[in-house]
Amino acid sequence: MEFPIIINHKDIVLKLFNWMDYPKNQAARNVEAYDKNGNCLWVIESLNGNPETDYYTNISSKNGEIHAFNFQCYDCVIDESTGKVISNKFTK
Repeated sequence: MEFPIIINHKDIVLKLFNWMDYPKNQAARNVEAYDKNGNCLWVIESLNGNPETDYYTNISSKNGEIHAFNFQCYDCVIDESTGKVISNKFTK
């Protein structure tokens, strides 16, 4: 898999970075949002779970919402203006 994974959501660009490039034993806040001029708008919020597995493995734009899938099996809906987790659903 080649990183970063880039998707468009409305007027922002989302980038998912490789979680393995982040320090061990810390949550990897590995999704960032940028405006059309390349300015960073936010870095995704952590789920505050086990730091060794608190990172995102997939992002998507579905039904007008940003979804970030966390390695701990949570599908998170992300606030597009702040990067905070609005809701999460355990999927396993």
